[in-house]
Amino acid sequence: MEEIEGMISQFRSAQEFNAALNDYLNDNLKFGDKSPKEWKKYFRVKIPDEITFPVLIKLAAEIFEKYQIAAMLRDKETIQLTIIEQSRIDKYNMAYQQAQDESRQKFKKNLAAKSCEIAADLATKDIEDAISHQKIAKDFWKGTCDTLTELRKLLESMGYALSNDVRVNRDFNIRGEKGK
Repeated sequence: MEEIEGMISQFRSAQEFNAALNDYLNDNLKFGDKSPKEWKKYFRVKIPDEITFPVLIKLAAEIFEKYQIAAMLRDKETIQLTIIEQSRIDKYNMAYQQAQDESRQKFKKNLAAKSCEIAADLATKDIEDAISHQKIAKDFWKGTCDTLTELRKLLESMGYALSNDVRVNRDFNIRGEKGK
């Protein structure tokens, strides 16, 4: 029983940490000029209580416009990530080679591969941090695009349901008028 209580306590601590981290990131992390919380508010699509064909068309246009913005930002972040990753590879290789060259000059022998890797890792630490941030930004925009895509699919389903409802009502009214 004590083990279960300990696990529950750890679980609650993890939940509290995740909530605090989420709050901090939502308020302090910036993508462009907005925080994730501000972007989520911007990309929110308000669905009215009454859905009609004109409302569906208006919502679809809004989603399309917002998707274009999110996709452009996602693609921009993806390109930047690719550039930063390539810069990291180039800097890593240069630092590795530089460590080898310095060892040959000073000691007239090759430095161990592991030592060269450590030197290269230290030289690229700043780029690793930039890559991590860039991945977060890319994933945020990918998630935003995915959410908008799912919303579009739901609107499509609403459109089909509305269309079927109109068809059923029309058919019912036609049958009712024939019976008169």
